[in-house]
Amino acid sequence: MRTQILKAQTRKFILEESVDLRRVAALLPDKVTGADIGAVCSTAYSKALERKLCQLKNQFHGDKRTSRSNGCVHNHYANDDDIWDMRNYMENLSSKDIAVQVSIEDFKFALSVLKPSVVDLTHYERLEKQFDSSQ
Repeated sequence: MRTQILKAQTRKFILEESVDLRRVAALLPDKVTGADIGAVCSTAYSKALERKLCQLKNQFHGDKRTSRSNGCVHNHYANDDDIWDMRNYMENLSSKDIAVQVSIEDFKFALSVLKPSVVDLTHYERLEKQFDSSQ
């Protein structure tokens, strides 16, 4: 069931070839909801997008770097011309060049920051027993 939810949540993602959603499903905590799985997928995609943006920014700036943080160029002196040049650069890239690929590392990061929405199931288990016994 978890693998099916992951497939549904990632149907529009480009996954790296090494990503096996059954393996990702096995990494999920025991008490995880569909919403939690959605959050994991969203966070993994955000992490992959961040990496892609850093890659594109680094390619654009080449050796004109002013500082780096986590491998990403930060040009603190960007002016309107720099922004215009970056826009032109991005517009001339192919869809393959700007494609965001989600990796297993992105999923692992997402799992490391996941805060499950349901921590204690005892309340829900009591409700289930109460309604099951009333029928």
